[in-house]
Amino acid sequence: TKEQVGKGYNYLETQVYSQEENLKLIQLFTGPNVADVSDAMDFVGLPNTGLVDPAIHPAWVDPTPARKHYMVGIAVTCRYLPTQRVNRPEPGEDFGKWSGRFYSVYSPETFTSVLFKGAVVVRDGFLGKEDSGIGSNNILAWVEAGAVGVLTNATSRDVDEIMYQKVPLYYHSPGRGFRPGRSELESVNRPVNIGGVTVFPGDVI
Repeated sequence: TKEQVGKGYNYLETQVYSQEENLKLIQLFTGPNVADVSDAMDFVGLPNTGLVDPAIHPAWVDPTPARKHYMVGIAVTCRYLPTQRVNRPEPGEDFGKWSGRFYSVYSPETFTSVLFKGAVVVRDGFLGKEDSGIGSNNILAWVEAGAVGVLTNATSRDVDEIMYQKVPLYYHSPGRGFRPGRSELESVNRPVNIGGVTVFPGDVI
């Protein structure tokens, strides 16, 4: 209806899969290189489908046979946008309380509650406003919730620590800032754009 559209309406539907279906897909894709998967997609008539811009690259690589930077999993998506809210506390306001409220009210990590074993956090962010919503602390929390890695079109902070932690991270570039005063959560498990590719929740990463 006109009223629904006026309030905001999502036209692209997303599908939810069972954990059993997810694990079967992960098993099918575990082993082949990305180039092998690309070749197979060409073979079945899907050339250039799912090929993310090479500007999105691994934050670190493991040249050993273990390939610990390698990840295969199922997308759980989230989208963060630049905030239009005041980007600092009111005069005299406690900074810790202000930033904590910004995290919990405007820029939460709601997607963590729907992570599962084999998930990949796919974060649609932005460049140019130092929005590093990924860091060494929260990335470990996502791993503890079942995530096998992270994919983003934006930045990450603490990249050296993430490399030390051996968490697979594919990103655009290093960053420094935190979310309060910079970004807000727009959606969870809706289609996102990562490096020119539409990623739906449930897609194989």
